Amino acid sequence: MRRRPFLDQRWPSFKRRWQQQPWWVRLLLSLLLAVLLGSPDLEELTAFHLRCVLQMVAEYRQPLVKIEGASLSIAQVAAVATGASEARVELDESARSRVKASSDWVMNNMTNGADSYGVTTGFGATSHRRTKEGGAL
Repeated sequence: MRRRPFLDQRWPSFKRRWQQQPWWVRLLLSLLLAVLLGSPDLEELTAFHLRCVLQMVAEYRQPLVKIEGASLSIAQVAAVATGASEARVELDESARSRVKASSDWVMNNMTNGADSYGVTTGFGATSHRRTKEGGAL
């Protein structure tokens, strides 16, 4: 892989922030830059694309999808939605308190008479409709 010493020296946090991005964000930005600037190294871009695809396939084949609120990938959503991989979905312990806090907030707002989209109102074109039975839903 070609080194870019100017980036490494000038903006040391750039590389770290880049590596923290999801694979699909890095892929889209790489392709966009290649189109806008002209790709000086098409082989490197192709190799990066292949690594991204292999990572996506590996994520798709995982038997467990843990929901913790920060790292759900497109491949994991596809694995659950298609049912092809029979992936189990599990709520991570670290997310349980946030889910509870969110639920409490919605219930508190309903108790105080505030509308919550999709809970005490309809969705989309029916969002003007209201219900007092949001808690039962």
